Amino acid sequence: HNKEVVTEVTNIESKGVRNRIAGYVTRKYNRPVEA
Repeated sequence: HNKEVVTEVTNIESKGVRNRIAGYVTRKYNRPVEA
């Protein structure tokens, strides 16, 4: 049971990390070349 809870929390945290990384990469590559 504890293992299932840890897995759920880890999945939530991983999703948040992926969202932050994706947002950072998106902003980085969407930035105009001149900037």
